[in-house]
Amino acid sequence: MNSLYGKTKMKSGTAAIALTVLTLVALFAGVAIPAQGQTVTTLYNFGAVTGDPTYTAGTMAQGRDGEFYGVSQTGPVGGTTNNGVIYKISSSGAVIPLHTVLTSEGTQCNGLILATDGNFYGTCYRDPINNAGTIFRVTPAGTLTVLHTFVGTTTDGCGPLAPPTQGADGYLYGTTTFCGTSNSGTVWKMTLAGATPCSIASKVLRTTQSGPWA
Repeated sequence: MNSLYGKTKMKSGTAAIALTVLTLVALFAGVAIPAQGQTVTTLYNFGAVTGDPTYTAGTMAQGRDGEFYGVSQTGPVGGTTNNGVIYKISSSGAVIPLHTVLTSEGTQCNGLILATDGNFYGTCYRDPINNAGTIFRVTPAGTLTVLHTFVGTTTDGCGPLAPPTQGADGYLYGTTTFCGTSNSGTVWKMTLAGATPCSIASKVLRTTQSGPWA
């Protein structure tokens, strides 16, 4: 029997910053089990321990080590900043905070994806320079590198609300919610080798009609 893993932003009946990571036993031999046969198990409740991430949004990504990696929009609990935490959690519920997101790296981060190089990639909705957002890479050990800071113009976009996805050609593809020629968002692509400003290959492919969210 296989398990599905997910999380919630908030836990009912407790402080709004609390989270729940769930495992949902929902598949058997490729056939969905009826709702009455599903078992939901709470693995961990975020928000009560110093260093915990709080209020996550977006997807978690399973790493090559089998652990799940995610990013919160706020936290850590008891920290001096409140920009979020990169964390990993095992299928048994053991949580390890990996990196506290700095203001210079972005705020309101939107989940992670695993790329073919074994690293994780994500976006933040805002940044301290242009208030337009960032694209970042983070290693399984928690080393975060900002690859691109959006300028917020007609050609660069602003306000990404979801992590990118990796295409068959190896490029990262993503969207911004605003800016672009009609202030309705953009679609962009970027190579994984964007660790220095001179190697940024962010390129607008299309200007959308209304702000995309993913």
